[in-house]
Amino acid sequence: MKYDYNRFLDVLIKTKGLNNTLNKILKYDFIYNSNKIDGSNFTIETLQLLAEKKIVSGTHYL
Repeated sequence: MKYDYNRFLDVLIKTKGLNNTLNKILKYDFIYNSNKIDGSNFTIETLQLLAEKKIVSGTHYL
């Protein structure tokens, strides 16, 4: 199967800023996975809360 990465990137750019877009989903998924590699125990939901509202919940610290 051949993928058209330019079209994919074009859609990401065009939908940037819209709520619940693939852009936001990928952003939090990327942050979660990169932090998990470093040993973080944040969930995707707590990372989203931190990024959007600057709130840290539970036993997490900055």
